[in-house]
Formats: sequence, C-alpha cells, structure tokens
Amino acid sequence: MNTSKILKKYKTIPKYNLLNYITPLQNLDKIARQFGLQNLYVKRDDLTNFLGGEEVRFYEYILPYIKSNGYNSILNVNDYHSNDGIVGSMISKKHDLDYFLITKNAAHKHTSGNILICKLFSNEVHSLNEFWSSNIDDYAKRVESDLKKNNFNPILIHKNEDVIFLKSLAYINAGMELNAQFETKKIKNPYILCTLNESFLGLLLASKLFNYDWKFIGIQIESNINLEKKLKIIETKSKQLFNIDIIFSSKDFEEKYDVSNDYGVLSEKNKQAILLASEKENILLNPLNDCKTLTYVIENAKKLSDKNLIIINTGTNVSIYNYLQNLNL
Repeated sequence: MNTSKILKKYKTIPKYNLLNYITPLQNLDKIARQFGLQNLYVKRDDLTNFLGGEEVRFYEYILPYIKSNGYNSILNVNDYHSNDGIVGSMISKKHDLDYFLITKNAAHKHTSGNILICKLFSNEVHSLNEFWSSNIDDYAKRVESDLKKNNFNPILIHKNEDVIFLKSLAYINAGMELNAQFETKKIKNPYILCTLNESFLGLLLASKLFNYDWKFIGIQIESNINLEKKLKIIETKSKQLFNIDIIFSSKDFEEKYDVSNDYGVLSEKNKQAILLASEKENILLNPLNDCKTLTYVIENAKKLSDKNLIIINTGTNVSIYNYLQNLNL
C-alpha cells in the first residue's frame, strides 16, 4: 500500500475540529508492578472535550456529513447509561442542531448521571420501557416519521452505515497519534485493548492502512454489536474511499473477551478495577466499558506479563454517577 497516498486521501475527508490536542498516553506503572506486567499504558480519550470520550472524535466526522446532507436534527438511540447521548446532545446544541434521544430501558430510572445531562441538552428524551426497548427499531421509525411531519429533517444515526464508517474513520486519527506516541516512548509490538466498537475497528483499520505492527484484544460488552456486519461495511466503504482492498479476518484478533451477558452491570471485579485505577493512578474508569478492559488485564496478568499493553480509555466519566449505589463507597 502507498501510505502517503492513503494519508493524503484521508485528509480530504471533511472534519470539524472538536478536539484541539493529542490525548496523552499514560503509563500505569503502579498497577503494572502490582500484577507483574512488563508495561501497561492507557490512551486517555476520556480527556477529550465535552465531558470526554470517544464520541468527540466521532462527531468530528459526523457533523460535516450531517451539514452537507441537509439534515437539521439528530435522532439517536442508546441505553440509558450510554455515553453517546451525553456528548451527542452537547455537541448538537453547540452546532445549532436539534437533538432527539431514545433511551432504552430508561422508564422509571432516576434522573441522574447520563439521563440528567441528556435531558438538559436534548430537545426531547424518550425513556422506553422493556416492551418498546425490545422493539426499538419500530419505535425509532415512528419518532422519525413524527419529526418529519413537524418540519424536522432528522438523521437517524442508529445503525446508519455511513455513520458506522465515519466513526471508524475518526479513530484513524487516534491510531496515528498512538503510533507517534509509541515511537516517542520506544514501545514495540503493542497489544491494543479496547471495547469492541467503532473505536476498536478504526484502530484496526489504521493498522492495516499504515502497516502498524499491532496486536488487538477486543472486549465485547454488548451482545448485539453485529461485529461481522460492521467489518463488512468498513471493508466495502474503505475500498470505495481508498481504492484498496481491506480484508478483516479472525486472525486480526489475538482474543475476543466476551462480557456481554453483564452489559451495564458492575461485577465485584469491575468495582475493584475502578477503585484500583482511582487510588493507584488517579484515573476514573467508565463503569460501562473501560473498567472491564482493566478487569481483563488483571484476570489475565500472567499470560500478558511480557506484553506492551495499551488500554484505550474511551468512556465518559459522568457514567460513574449511575453506579454510586453499586460501588458501595
């Protein structure tokens, strides 16, 4: 692959600058020593703007797409404890877009943490019960139809294939940042540990486009991510954009760690990971995803002991307020 041509093409993709600095790569040396690890780092994407998290990078590419296609509003779907609604609603407000959010499993939930911020910055929040949460696509289509009748032109970003690809493209930037940080710190053969979503897929795509010698361990926190479909979308659209064949396979993954049965649930080991990160390294891990990545590292410290481990901390820390009672502090 001609990486200079790929980079040149990548830089032509419309982008809003929502993140004006490189997020740090922090050495977790205290935790590493405690568990006998050679090297453990964390990419601090929890320090992006708008309360932090991967979504800030996502919207750098989603916003131009929305504007260029004539949409005047966003309709989004996520769980009540998801970070997407927080950042999406705040960014939409700043950029004069109406924002409508459908939250699954949110009926009768206390208005705190994520839900509180979403209600502050969204035009409307639909808090669904169990029945409608299990029929989310039908509900979203109804809301979309009602909005159009009221002179809104919303983009339904839930399962939108262009948006899936744009989110992945956003993390090519993060991949280039990481590569430069690895060179500065002389980190060889890194193992990237990240929640299995578009952030992970974007880093994987970057490694293929620019021939990075990286290994990947994916942490699956949701059962319905439809990974194979997303990989196929990225393969197809990468071919169209870069005019090269990108092929994903099971060989791209050193391991997939599946904790999707406990989506949104904090185990005792997850709680200990959160407390350990805050006490030892002064880092607040998102309870929904990033604490589960550290939990994996701790549980598998023996087999990972000689690896250069890189945790991608993608969460928004506001989510901790959804779990105050669970943490028993």
